[in-house]
Amino acid sequence: MKSESTLKEKTPHEASPLSRWAGSLLLAAALFAIAATVTFGSIGKDGPVGWAFAGLGLLCLLGWFLGRRAQERATPDQFARQRTRLGTDALVSSALVFAVLIGLNYIAARRHYTFDLTSNRINSLSDQTQRTLEKLPAPVTMTYIFSGSGNAPRDAGVTSLLDAYRNASSKVRVEYLNALRDPLQVRNLNLSTLSQGTGFTPVLLLRTASQPTAKATDQSTSAGENRQEIAVVDEQNITSALLKLIDPRPRTLYFLAGHGELSPNVTGASAPSPLTLMQLALTAQNYALRPLSLQKKDAKIPNDASAVLIMGPQVDLTANEEKVLRNYLLGRGRVVLMIDAPRTKLPGWNRVLGVLGLSIGDGLVIDPQQVLERGKPSILAVQIADVTAHPILRGVSGAVVMPGALPLLSRGNPLGGLNSTTLLEASTRSGIARTNGEAAQVFQGANLPPSRRGPFVLATALERNARVVVTGSASLATDPFWILLGNNSFVLSSINWVAGQETLVSIPPKPPVTNTLSMPDNVRRFTAIFSLFALPVTLLLLGGMVWWKRR
Repeated sequence: MKSESTLKEKTPHEASPLSRWAGSLLLAAALFAIAATVTFGSIGKDGPVGWAFAGLGLLCLLGWFLGRRAQERATPDQFARQRTRLGTDALVSSALVFAVLIGLNYIAARRHYTFDLTSNRINSLSDQTQRTLEKLPAPVTMTYIFSGSGNAPRDAGVTSLLDAYRNASSKVRVEYLNALRDPLQVRNLNLSTLSQGTGFTPVLLLRTASQPTAKATDQSTSAGENRQEIAVVDEQNITSALLKLIDPRPRTLYFLAGHGELSPNVTGASAPSPLTLMQLALTAQNYALRPLSLQKKDAKIPNDASAVLIMGPQVDLTANEEKVLRNYLLGRGRVVLMIDAPRTKLPGWNRVLGVLGLSIGDGLVIDPQQVLERGKPSILAVQIADVTAHPILRGVSGAVVMPGALPLLSRGNPLGGLNSTTLLEASTRSGIARTNGEAAQVFQGANLPPSRRGPFVLATALERNARVVVTGSASLATDPFWILLGNNSFVLSSINWVAGQETLVSIPPKPPVTNTLSMPDNVRRFTAIFSLFALPVTLLLLGGMVWWKRR
């Protein structure tokens, strides 16, 4: 006979309010967990709202657990202990899953990694940019100032590019500032590139901390802040600005003058320069451009010259100028020599080229395989055979368009033990032509003398103590040809290599590649008939056979 105490233990107790709401509390806990996960992921960092959702979820889970315990005490059951254990296991497992999800979301918001599957790597930063970001000595703040009324979005391309920089380096911070909403903040930035009038051109401002200097420049402040402003926001300009922040000291390039050379407008003259685009690109890479005259008796090449550029001389050298250039090349000279077809004989320049073991052929190179336009046989689009042959070629974005290219002929070993590397070369079908009739003969495959048959060297790099680049065309750097194919990247890479500034970059734009599939008419008709008729009928017959067999 059971005791009275035993009977009392099995008597059901009245259910508490917490036990009646146990199921609702479990559902609320799940919803709060999802809300916390979404909140942490959307804002990319921890915040009071996310932690509030997480705390409420934990409170609901605790209430569910206590409600279940109260329900089990109110309704004794022989399987209560087992259900409690299984419920607890499920609760712990769910909590662990939510913790893992929140942790992964939290980490992913701070450690981005993207996979670029495009053929031309349009969504990836270049290797030069990656190396530049690794050299940042201090954090850099990129502030993009734009104008937009209402909910007008920022430029999606600029936002994607700036996000790529931020994700590539923990030292890069990106900010966005609407000039219409925060005009006072924009005014306090003291921007020098703000557009005049009613319009507003977006500006990217790069700032990094530095030691205060005794004299502030236009790109720095006495408060100890280096800054660069960019009006055209692309990878080339951003990375060049970063390089200026890393090393703000300008390098000096001297353009030789006095022989009818092409030169940028570095003296403030009103006459337009054929090298305006080249001048802008070099200035963006923190080069200071200066004219150089060697006509005085005591003239010499300045010690601060990072390189001397000679762009298509048309007048011969004096004896003193020839001596200065010869000694400079035999020492640790840095020269970029681009030659255009001269109007007269230039024996002094030929002797300077002889120091490099080169001479200029008599006539223009005509190449049926590399001609840019059939009607303009003297303009060549020279393909690069091997981009790994020399550091200059690694940053070139395509073929180099060379108008009026002269052949560079070997004249024996260069003095000073310079090692020569061919950069650009005409094909074996090329030939030297002095007249339009001879150019037509080259196109017709006429049997030319061996001295006039290709291949011909069109650009070469020489290096040992000195660094020299010689090209058979100076017009390739002029404004009409600067924007074509790989011209600007070739010229900039050549100058940077000669000046010893390989870290400076020439990042070509990455146009999107459209892949199309061209099919003959018969293949297109077969594909249409098969996909619209043959394939559906075949599937219908197979389905009917299966139904007939299993009916």
